Amino acid sequence: LRMSSPLLSSFGVTLALSPIVETAVFNCPAPDSSSTLSFLREVATSCSHAAGLSRPFFLFQSVDQPCIIYLIGEWSSLSSHYEWIASQTNQDLLKRADAYLTMKDFFHFSLPALLPAWISSSSFISFSTLYPKAIRRILRRDG
Repeated sequence: LRMSSPLLSSFGVTLALSPIVETAVFNCPAPDSSSTLSFLREVATSCSHAAGLSRPFFLFQSVDQPCIIYLIGEWSSLSSHYEWIASQTNQDLLKRADAYLTMKDFFHFSLPALLPAWISSSSFISFSTLYPKAIRRILRRDG
């Protein structure tokens, strides 16, 4: 089956209308510098505002490899994510990103029923208890 549009998949309307979870993996040579942390905070805040949901994007850092940073959040729909990709704010952030990080990997999936419970602060405690050596959350919402 050949797909002519990203909105037309084997999941069809489900993907087009469901919230989309994004995970981006970055390599940050200086993850603890104030300028890098400020930039990462700006990226997470900008994505949160553009996502069309009341939930924030979160930043995590690998414990074993501190230069690996994860950005995890949810877009209200695939179309809202495409609007963000084309937005001037995103394009400006991408131009500035080279000074702070490189994109290592990214992926998207649709699990609207699971994300809110998994990504909430209280659930993160359970997640970090299960995987204490894997990642730690950085840049809490209050800075």
